[in-house]
Formats: sequence, structure tokens, C-alpha cells
Amino acid sequence: MSDLSQHITTTQTTHCCPRHERPHRVVEYRRQKEIDYLCYAAWLPNVRILVPHVPDNILLDYIRRAAIEFATRTAILTRNISLDIQDGVADYWPCLGGEERIERVRLLSIGGHCYRPVGHTCSWELSCGHFWFHPPNSLEIHPPPRECATVILTVDAVPSETSSQCDHLLHDRYFEAIAAYAAAQAALIPPMDDSDNIIPQNAGLYQMHMGRFNAGVNRAKVDQAKHFSDTVQSWGQHDR
Repeated sequence: MSDLSQHITTTQTTHCCPRHERPHRVVEYRRQKEIDYLCYAAWLPNVRILVPHVPDNILLDYIRRAAIEFATRTAILTRNISLDIQDGVADYWPCLGGEERIERVRLLSIGGHCYRPVGHTCSWELSCGHFWFHPPNSLEIHPPPRECATVILTVDAVPSETSSQCDHLLHDRYFEAIAAYAAAQAALIPPMDDSDNIIPQNAGLYQMHMGRFNAGVNRAKVDQAKHFSDTVQSWGQHDR
């Protein structure tokens, strides 16, 4: 059997793990609810049909990579991280648990007020102090706070390289896009040398699957802009 280890792009996991505990509260941004996770194996039967000559461990790797790429390009997974800052303590470590990582900080909220980061940096110059976010998960405040307060970081989340599951949203709304990306990557792998049923390589198969993935990315960007509303927008003038 051919060695396909060179085709693995992320760290392999063998099973779905229980939800990781976090030192602080993390909720989905729009609904303010805990994130519901689903194992990557939920995509496996569909992807396996498209590329039956590729082993399951490689397919699971590409499904994970698809979720990472989709979340990165669409910024569809937004979280609120609540931190209790303490008097005299300058360093904090906001994180999303073992299944996700912080891609970008959108907003910092404190005392009921929201602040956007300065330029392309993750820093805020506020009257109560200078806040810096250092990727991947370090928040620094100078001078150290003089009183206790709750700080909320609104962040774009991306599945981690070692994740075994992802947000259920990706499965419920963008199942085909994730499956298409995984199939596109797997289609680049030649059939195994000892396979009884050699599948001819199709030069256009990769482009076809990636086209479906890109269509899903565009759909997610529209969903993001419309806040997942199905209301039809009319840009013309109203009848008088």
C-alpha cells in the first residue's frame, strides 16, 4: 500500500473528544449561546463517495482543512469571550478551548462601550489603560487595572489544527462547501498502487469541486452581511 502520509496537512486525531473546558465564558456572538460542536466524521460518508480511493484518515484531514479554510475566508464564526479582569493584574489569556483558535479580534467591550482595534493592530488606547492583544491568546493591559471589571472580546474563530470537531453551523448551512473542498484536495491524490479498481484522474475534477467550495464561501459572506436573514432586500425606489 502506498504511503500517503505526505498528503496530511494538519495534526491527526483519532476520535471525537468531549467539549474542552475553558477558564472563562465563550458564547456564539449573535445568539449568545454555547457553541454546539459536531465531529468531522459527519462529512465522511459523502466525501468517501466522491473519492473512494483515498483512506478515511486522509479524508478526515481534508475535511478539517476545509473547515479551517472556510472559516478563515468567511469570518463566519464569531465569538464573545468574557474575561474578569482583576485589580493590579496586567496579563490575561483569552482562548476558545481546544477546538478553535482566535483568528482576529473585532471588538473590545468594557463598561458597556465597544471599541474597534486601532488600524490593523490589536490594540486599544482607552482612558482606563492601553490594551494589547498578542496572538494567539494573550491580552496585556498597562497600566494594570485599578479595579475589577468584565471585558468582552468579540473575535473571529477558526477551527484549530488539532480539532476533532467544528461548529454545527458549518454542517447545517455549508455542508456541501466543506465536502467539496475535501473532495477537491483528495482528488489530487493518485489512486493507490495496489488498488483493484484504478480510478482515472480527471483534470477538471479539482476545479469543479473548488468551484462549489467558492460558491459556498460567497454564500456565507452574503449570510454574514445580511445577519442570516432570509428577507429579500429591494434596492429600487418605493412606489409612490
